[in-house]
Amino acid sequence: MRSIQLLFYRAREQGDHLMNRVVSWFDPPFVHVEIRFEDGMASSIFAGEPLFFRQRTFANPNYHVETLTVEPSDYNSMYRFCQERARQGIRFDNLGMYLAILPLLSFTPPHKTFCSRHVTETLHIGNVPEFVMLTPHKTTPSMLYKAVKSSTHRFFSSVPFKINMVTQTDPPPNRKREANGEVGVVSFRRPA
Repeated sequence: MRSIQLLFYRAREQGDHLMNRVVSWFDPPFVHVEIRFEDGMASSIFAGEPLFFRQRTFANPNYHVETLTVEPSDYNSMYRFCQERARQGIRFDNLGMYLAILPLLSFTPPHKTFCSRHVTETLHIGNVPEFVMLTPHKTTPSMLYKAVKSSTHRFFSSVPFKINMVTQTDPPPNRKREANGEVGVVSFRRPA
């Protein structure tokens, strides 16, 4: 099995970009999402910029991390999809992002996207079952997060010591572990 991470950004009440605060108001709590691969390469898009596929550290404490396992062939398909979309110079879709929260209107140009649409399309390419019911151009970062939380798939949550453990051994549920000087409790959801 291979692992991928979904990184959800929560807007700060003060000092964050106005667009982030507006998105947070309409569909809380998350305003942005990225997908990250085992080698640290991440893919997403920011307003006014082209879609990227580059190294990211996610040191910002406003990111919430969920890690899941996927089949190696699906991992490779998602990785190649993100590489190719970045090479194509896909641009940010302002209108599509705002229409995502409206039930009957949609706008889906193939040469534009927004963060949650791109990540959802990537997860569809990877056949990740928790996300196949989501329509990419109608998916918000918070909707993706809700799909994670309603899943029976194994996900590892947030803080750095948990992220480091993804590449280590599989401890029993709720066992205290220490990594990088931090101690915490790891909880796993086992498949039904």
